[in-house]
Amino acid sequence: YQGTHHGDFLGIYATGCMVAIPAINIFKIENNLITECLIEMDIFGAIYQISTVKPAIPNIYSQSMN
Repeated sequence: YQGTHHGDFLGIYATGCMVAIPAINIFKIENNLITECLIEMDIFGAIYQISTVKPAIPNIYSQSMN
């Protein structure tokens, strides 16, 4: 998923920053119908991209967003 941070997200006010959030979707299919969907997203990575406070680890997403 990708987009622009326009609104509050987990208590962080809108920054206008571009954000890319890697995710995986897992579907359970029964009788040719999707019966369950599990979505796992890298929320820490999203917070890192929009936060003004940066942890002491490299941002693996910053190169793809520039």
